[in-house]
Amino acid sequence: MTIYVPTDVSLRMACVVLDHKRPHTHAMPLRSNASLDVKALYRRCVQLTGVLGTTVQKVDDAPTTLYFLKGQSPAMPVLAHQETETNDNPR
Repeated sequence: MTIYVPTDVSLRMACVVLDHKRPHTHAMPLRSNASLDVKALYRRCVQLTGVLGTTVQKVDDAPTTLYFLKGQSPAMPVLAHQETETNDNPR
């Protein structure tokens, strides 16, 4: 692994280059993280509500959100995803 850092100390970033010939693993995402499908659903809800000047509360309470999610609250797809994960992979 090689780590490159800028010489300018005001830039707070680094570039990490892994050796592609050596195997490595990635940490599993937290169950509390939304899946890409859930994020796409919510993004569509925001678009239907109107992007300009919108807030999370406005999107959650919008009639278009309830219609698009078939009457469910926006949290329901995330909870359903978590439920599926825990049922498929019991501890």
